[in-house]
Amino acid sequence: MWKYLYDALMQFFTSPWASFLTKYAAQGRLIRDAFFNSIYQSSGIILFLVCLVSCLLYYFYFNKKFGNYYTKKTWFKFMFWTSFIVGVLTYIVGWQFVHLFLPPTWVLLLCISVINFAYCLFLFFIFSIVCQLVSIGVRRLTSYDLSPMGSRTPY
Repeated sequence: MWKYLYDALMQFFTSPWASFLTKYAAQGRLIRDAFFNSIYQSSGIILFLVCLVSCLLYYFYFNKKFGNYYTKKTWFKFMFWTSFIVGVLTYIVGWQFVHLFLPPTWVLLLCISVINFAYCLFLFFIFSIVCQLVSIGVRRLTSYDLSPMGSRTPY
């Protein structure tokens, strides 16, 4: 699943793998295999874990402890910085897999980082909806308040 989600956008934004393989025949296959077997999976894991932890921290820690994160502006900042961190981590982890190859791979790594940035924006929004629904559901069923943001969140 990760391979298709990443590879379709990679080939759309950059050149297809066939042109990369003809340009860099010797190490092109090794780089493509590194992307298919290592970088795509690592990118997906980074995306999911960092986004989930960040969203849980935002809803159930920062807003419960400090209480001044109820604005849309703060929510958008938190979502942007989470996506930025995911993009940077994706670039760093991907670089660890392909930094020894001679062909330039920074464009491919930059592209996968931007793709992960966009996916993180979407995933943070989905996780926000789930966290809000869980918070509201727990408050209605019990007297316990998981997050004070339950009904006051922007999204």
